[in-house]
Amino acid sequence: MIKGFEPKISLGQNFLTDERLLRQLVEQTPLTSEDTVLEIGAGQGEFTLALAERCKNVITIETDGRLEKVLRERLSSAPGVRLVMDDVMKLDLDELMRGYGAFHVAANLPYYLTTPILNLLLHSVMPIRSISVMVQKEAAQRVMALPGTPAYGPLAVAAAYRSTPRAALSVPASAFSPPPKVDSVFLVMPCLDRPAVSVKDERTFRQVVAAAFAMRR
Repeated sequence: MIKGFEPKISLGQNFLTDERLLRQLVEQTPLTSEDTVLEIGAGQGEFTLALAERCKNVITIETDGRLEKVLRERLSSAPGVRLVMDDVMKLDLDELMRGYGAFHVAANLPYYLTTPILNLLLHSVMPIRSISVMVQKEAAQRVMALPGTPAYGPLAVAAAYRSTPRAALSVPASAFSPPPKVDSVFLVMPCLDRPAVSVKDERTFRQVVAAAFAMRR
């Protein structure tokens, strides 16, 4: 942790600082030395640097302006890293990633934005090769839920439509600083070359799924 830095609960800031664990997470991803990664939430830069050791380019987004100075200092030693200070939910990600070709996504997601960010990525037309994200255990269960189970919903449908999600690693709350109230799971979601089913109009497909789960009975 940065000395004197107070994490904001409103931003869902729970940082991972264990270098061995961070390397384990990176090893679980399908990343290679020629890949480009979009990281959502640079935090204090630990995961960013672990990704940079593995990849050619890391474009990392951070919304907390208090972290900019330390991030620019810490990431200056990694030439393949580009820091973008902005809100991922307001950015034009297609414009940001244009010119990099197909890319991967990695993140220690703020829990309150897990579903909006995953929906943003899974419904995107960008050439995303994989999505590797740290999420709270309950969210992981919703992503990987099977039809007919209580947790099955629109997020599970979107995940199965675009990817093959798996729980790569369980991470206890004690691994974070400050520790959250729940344990977490590192999800690795290799994206399919083609959607799992053929859909003529994806917008209508999403609307039908949302309407169906709004009326479960």
